[in-house]
Amino acid sequence: FVRGNGVYTLVLLVPFAVLGGCAPEADNEQDDAAPVDRLIDVGGHRLHYRCLGDTGPVVVLDTGVTETYRTWESILDDMSRDKRVLVYDRAGYGDSEMGPFPRTAQQVASELHSLLGQAEVGDRFLLVGHSLGAAHMLVFAATWPEQVSGLVLIDPPPLAFIAGRQFTDLLPMFHQQTSAFGQLAQEHRQAGRNDQADFFETVASESETLVAITAEQLDHITDLGDIPLIVIGAGRPNPAFGDAAQAFQDFWIESNRQLATLSTRGRFVLAPEASHHVHRDAPEVIRAAVDEIVTVAE
Repeated sequence: FVRGNGVYTLVLLVPFAVLGGCAPEADNEQDDAAPVDRLIDVGGHRLHYRCLGDTGPVVVLDTGVTETYRTWESILDDMSRDKRVLVYDRAGYGDSEMGPFPRTAQQVASELHSLLGQAEVGDRFLLVGHSLGAAHMLVFAATWPEQVSGLVLIDPPPLAFIAGRQFTDLLPMFHQQTSAFGQLAQEHRQAGRNDQADFFETVASESETLVAITAEQLDHITDLGDIPLIVIGAGRPNPAFGDAAQAFQDFWIESNRQLATLSTRGRFVLAPEASHHVHRDAPEVIRAAVDEIVTVAE
């Protein structure tokens, strides 16, 4: 869910310092391991990833719609001091190449699974996803539970809404946003800005499938067993939803509270003063959730 003109600034990928090498812990014997910054072929297209930190459990991060991995900067330094953190750009984002369509949660999760297998940073992962990224991580965990040490899902979209069962009067706003992404893709393509066109075509597909195929994929996930899980909800309503903003936020919070019950070791945490962008408004809540999952999973 995108607000304002931030979409135009978030598509620019600016390098930042990387700490450590994120190599497999057993093989990493040097404190000054070279940074890992690579492109990996995941089946006809390459994904870009970076690793920070060189010791501890492996944490993998996925972002919301339109956001590159730079959106995590507020928590990366602290988290990588005692963990290995892998951040990546989904296909069509940042330095990653465009992938096959439609961009469903299962497609994205499968590409991430391939990336992790080839990156050789470990065989079990603590998955952290925000918004649409949370949907991707949920599908990953349901598909490959043996490789998941824990889950932190940050304000994932409410299933009953994207599946068209509740608050259907707000769906036209979502469809308008999807159409706008498609229009931007066409304009960039006509102007010869193919990288930007690829990006907006990807975002349009992610948005379109979210309320169709991805919603169906999420609907089939009814049990996560005993995977340690924390679902973080945002407390602040989005004024873009007008008179329905508070009611929709209450519904969203309850949806995330119910999502936490998919695991016997699930827990819901509310960030009461945070907007949908919890990682910006309350990064300490995310850091605490990741630390808690690490402790529980040990």
